Amino acid sequence: MFRSSLAIAGCIRREHLPSGVGVLDRLLPGGGIPIGALSELTGRRSCGKRALATACCAGVIARGRRAAWVDGCGSYYPLSALERLPLLEQLIVVRLPREQRRRWLLKAADILLQSAGAIALLVIDLPSHVALQPSAPQLTRLQRAAERSGTAVIFVTEQRRERGALGSLIDLRLAVRPHAGTRRALEVAIVKSKQGQMGASAEVSIDEPHGVRLDSTARADSAGRD
Repeated sequence: MFRSSLAIAGCIRREHLPSGVGVLDRLLPGGGIPIGALSELTGRRSCGKRALATACCAGVIARGRRAAWVDGCGSYYPLSALERLPLLEQLIVVRLPREQRRRWLLKAADILLQSAGAIALLVIDLPSHVALQPSAPQLTRLQRAAERSGTAVIFVTEQRRERGALGSLIDLRLAVRPHAGTRRALEVAIVKSKQGQMGASAEVSIDEPHGVRLDSTARADSAGRD
């Protein structure tokens, strides 16, 4: 199914996919993740960005939709974080051998998007050693495939520069960091949005309602996994 977008006064109007994380959806323009577009969750190592992406997957599959996760890092396994969730068969996880990640990461994502409309949310866990140029043909192809299939695509990246890893092709970029006051929450800020509300931020807890525990994930990541 083709989802059209409309540019008005410098903004792009899109449909949005609710993440199921209530505070996050209230923060985001349109109430969710842009459909048919590329988004980015970025932050420093062990900040909780993968746990937040996992919570978004949980929110999608809890409503009977299908999500997919392309693992380019080999160090974080979303199924183990969601083992108590019903309908877990609605989450597809693709794990790539280390020697094939650079070549097959975006190709695997593209293949998943070819099943038009079957996947509501696709998460691509991008390893820090794989640098994508914003003008890379594979990235442009992926953006067009997301638009054709009506899929919300989230890249998880390690924060290394202010403009992010993926440049102008990103519709929405969220910066994630641990909340200073509590270990059970994240601080999420909109650093880029083609729908507006740049600079807005919120404290986001991902413990509920899907059982993705931020503290246990952070402990696992502290061994250098994130």
